This record gives sequence, structure tokens and C-alpha cells, in this order.
Amino acid sequence: MYLCIQSCATDDRSQDEYGARDQRQRDLSNAMLEYNAARLTAELQIIDSLSVTWGWAPVVIPGGIVCEKIVASSEDVSSVPVLEGDTVLWDVSVSLINGVSCFSMDALQFVVGSAVQPSGFEAIATNALRGDSVRAMVPSLMGYGIKGMPGKVPPGALLVLHLRQS
Repeated sequence: MYLCIQSCATDDRSQDEYGARDQRQRDLSNAMLEYNAARLTAELQIIDSLSVTWGWAPVVIPGGIVCEKIVASSEDVSSVPVLEGDTVLWDVSVSLINGVSCFSMDALQFVVGSAVQPSGFEAIATNALRGDSVRAMVPSLMGYGIKGMPGKVPPGALLVLHLRQS
């Protein structure tokens, strides 16, 4: 029986092989960035087209989210802007753009800026007043991203939210 032991320090690869590996990693990173940029562009075109088709009169907020107030809050002291660090409470239903329901919650509560919810949820919260009812279309990377939400939201899903913010 012959046993060959080689330490991590003994590597017979040449420096050229390491350089080639580093270049492949850079090429892969660049390809992923280009893919994500193209995907986002396509999603934003879909969202824009759907908002027109559905007759929405939306505003576009950071991240490409298309948002429309259905019912504006009454003009009392409770209709104040939401800031980072504030706690919001949503009565929300989340569906896919084809109408398939993902989930609904009567009391989705989160602190803006705590990174518990998707960044798109925080963008909507800070662009709506307490008491507003809103519908929004959220690009996948501002929603649950490439992982989705197991059992509820598929990976890479464009989302439609209907919510009332308290």
C-alpha cells in the first residue's frame, strides 16, 4: 500500500492557473451583475406595462416600485409620515402579478430600518402616511428576491400588495 500525504502548502499549480481562476471569478461576477441589471430592466418594463393596463395612476418610488394610493388618510394628527425607526402595522394581502394569492395578514408589524421585511416593504411604508390604503407592484429584488419565501412566495416573484397602513 502506498500513501501519499500532501500539505496545503504544497500546490503544484502555477501562478498562471491562479490568475486564470481569478479572471474566471471576475468574469462570473460581471456576468451576474449584467444578468441582474437586465432582469431588473425587464421587471420594471412589465410593472410599467401592467400599471397602464390595469388603469393605475401610480407614482414610482425608490427601487422601481409602482405605488398608488387607493384611499388617502384623513387629515388628522395620525396621518404623519413614517420614518426610519418607526413601527408600522399593515393589514396586507400579497399576490403574484397573475393574481395567485401568496398570503394575507391582518397585523403585519415591523420596524422601518430593521431589515426584517423586504426593502420594498420599507420603501412603501416610508412613502405612505398612516391611514393610507395603497396598492403596489414590487420588483422581485425589492420583494423576497431569488430565494422567495418558502411555502408562500416563489423565488424571483414580482409582487402585488394591497395594504392599509396604521
